[in-house]
Order: sequence, then structure tokens, then C-alpha cells
Amino acid sequence: MPVHLQRWLRPSLVLGGITLLLHLLFNAGYGINRDELYFIVCGQRLAWGYVDQPPLVPMLAAWSYALSGDWLTGFRLVPALALSATVVMTAEFVRLAGGGRFAQWLAGLCTALAPQFLAIGMIFVTDIFQPISWLACAWILVRQE
Repeated sequence: MPVHLQRWLRPSLVLGGITLLLHLLFNAGYGINRDELYFIVCGQRLAWGYVDQPPLVPMLAAWSYALSGDWLTGFRLVPALALSATVVMTAEFVRLAGGGRFAQWLAGLCTALAPQFLAIGMIFVTDIFQPISWLACAWILVRQE
């Protein structure tokens, strides 16, 4: 197999693409959540001192709603991208730790199909960046040699 084709058939990229595709197909199956409405309103009146969430998620929710309107697939693109990036980074983290292709596939599949991560990728919640943030912290710690 050519080298450039192997690069695109990495488990991380394949699983990340499939995860994004599945979320784009099924994210509009549920109506808008009351928390999402709350984040849209909070994002339209941004403040640094929210008691119940940091300002990043309301800001992104308001921007996403301004761009996509009532189109739920477009509105929920940010959570889908965050979860897909988490799947990609998980498989790449396993590769960095010395895992083979099977280990990369297994870790990526486990992340993509974990119920908690599936739920986070389906709606705008304050935790959409938490898995990828912790994974980035672990990545930085492992890279420190």
C-alpha cells in the first residue's frame, strides 16, 4: 500500500471521520434541549461571572445558533467536532504510547461508542470540551521526556 494512502487510512482518521458522519446523521433526531436554549440566551448576553458555567460554551452556542438557526445538525456541529477530535486524539495517543494498529482501533472504537461520549456529542453541554482537554493534558505529560 502506498505511503500516502496509509497515512489517510490511520485508525484515528477513519474512526474520527465515521464518528463525525454518524453524529451529523443522527444529531437532529432529538429536539432542542432546554439547556441548549439556556446557553443560547446566555451567549447572547455574555458575562465572565456565570455561576453555573464558564462563558465559552454559551458563546459557542450563540454563535452556532446565529449561523445555523433552527437547523439542529448545524447547531450541534461543535459538539460533534469535539467528540470526533477526542476519538482521533485517543487513537493517536495510543500510537504515541507504542500501541499497534489493533490497539489504536480498539481505543478509538471504545471512545467513539462509550455512552457518556455519545451523549456529550449529541447536545450542547458544558462538558463538551472536558474529555479532549484531559486528553490534551495527558498528551503533554507523556510528551515531556
